[in-house]
Amino acid sequence: MDNLITGILIGAGTTIVGFLLTISWDIYKYNRDQNEKDKAVLRTLSLEISENKKTINQNEIAIEAELKVLDQNKSIISPLGLLNNNSWEFVKLNLPKKLINDSTALEFVSEISKLIREVNGIISSRENYRINNEAMSNYSTRIGLYDNLINSKQKELKTKLETDLPDIISV
Repeated sequence: MDNLITGILIGAGTTIVGFLLTISWDIYKYNRDQNEKDKAVLRTLSLEISENKKTINQNEIAIEAELKVLDQNKSIISPLGLLNNNSWEFVKLNLPKKLINDSTALEFVSEISKLIREVNGIISSRENYRINNEAMSNYSTRIGLYDNLINSKQKELKTKLETDLPDIISV
């Protein structure tokens, strides 16, 4: 009888140890996978920011060139580039712990996304005006206003991207 009880206790103890080891392993794997996912999300956001900085620089060059020739009733032919804002949707679906734990960081990334949408809206409006109203007598003045507005919004965005955001998205 003693052997039976001993066997049952050893079996139960082994089962409990095995169960605890399995749970520990699953928790470890979940945390490891979550950290990898967080790094991937932040890397994606970082790549998008790099692309947007390049687009902003290209837009600034095009706008400066156009502002120089607007008084001669000339304008640029190619449209300004829209900024990429797709990563924010991805970030919202897969919030990294770094953003969950820091509400100011989450608000800041949200503010960046909002500013990108605003810049893209102005660029789209400018392009619609440029395509449909070139024959207007006030075309140069109006396009100049659009260009100056886009420049100021892009500079605001660029400053935020270069000064505050790198700490938030560092992997």
